Amino acid sequence: MPALNGENDMAEMIYRTLPRGGEKISIIGLGMGSIHESGESEIENTVRYAIEKGVNYFDMVASEAKPYAPYARAIKENRSRVLLQMHFGALYDGGTYGWTRDVKKIKSAFESQLKLLQTDYTDFGFVHCIDEEDDYDDVMRKNGIWDYLRSLKEAGVIRHLGLSSHDPDIIRRFLDLDLIDMVMFSI
Repeated sequence: MPALNGENDMAEMIYRTLPRGGEKISIIGLGMGSIHESGESEIENTVRYAIEKGVNYFDMVASEAKPYAPYARAIKENRSRVLLQMHFGALYDGGTYGWTRDVKKIKSAFESQLKLLQTDYTDFGFVHCIDEEDDYDDVMRKNGIWDYLRSLKEAGVIRHLGLSSHDPDIIRRFLDLDLIDMVMFSI
């Protein structure tokens, strides 16, 4: 990586190629975490700046609906250049974080996010927090969540399937079954 000599010098973004699909993904992404604490103009400008500097990976888990409109404005003209990751099962009810395995709530939240972002697809559909055997059973066998995601992938509404987890054994199960394209492993 070239040295930065002055405040206007910027190193170029580095990208990795996804094994399936061949998309180039920036090694730096932008999440929604606490961005809602900023005003809408600052959120929009932040997302536009990130895109301008080569960031193309955006994790779309927000603690409230406020960031979606400025994100939508920022990515509208750049949708083909950005990769959105949406979490299936993450819920923020009145700003309180939680998650659900209720497929009706998951469908409703996803449809709402697509509408708020003014897009008709997500690049990555992640099942949120599969950390225990019961989570695996809920997603794969009991609640129809994996079937729902697979149907969205078949329809082109999700381009890649993935999951977030804190458990290497759960991740290994999905990898061994060749079910996922990407993992978010929280440390």
